[in-house]
This record gives sequence, C-alpha cells and structure tokens, in this order.
Amino acid sequence: MEVEGERGAYVVGASADAAGSTAAVDWIVQVHKRRSLTERLLGRNRMAAEDPLFALIERLVRADHRIVQVSVEKGA
Repeated sequence: MEVEGERGAYVVGASADAAGSTAAVDWIVQVHKRRSLTERLLGRNRMAAEDPLFALIERLVRADHRIVQVSVEKGA
C-alpha cells in the first residue's frame, strides 16, 4: 500500500510463508521510502533509522502478543 507520512511517501508491503502443516506463519513486512531518481543517484532523502512510520509499524508488530519472534533488518 502507499502511505503518506510526515517525512514523505512510502510503500509498505507484507507477505507470508506458511511453514508446512503447522500453525506457524513467517511474515515479512517491508517499508520503502519513495525517492526520485535524482535523490537515489545523489544518495539524498534516505529513510532514517529513526523514521517515525517505520518505528510505528515496528511498535505495533512488537505489541501483538501472538507474535513470538521479531527481527528487524534495516538497510539499503
């Protein structure tokens, strides 16, 4: 989905991978900040580690008691 945040526009996506016949499901949530080609080429307007939208999504995921393991990967 597309999201407008206080620091710009984002694309947020999620996908799941059910592990066989168990009830466990692995989810991947991705948050990408939209940047123009010029911004990408010049390395400008990158998503900061403390980005408020990313922090909100992480906080919501961690608050759900049904989720047993959360790992976060921040990178390019």
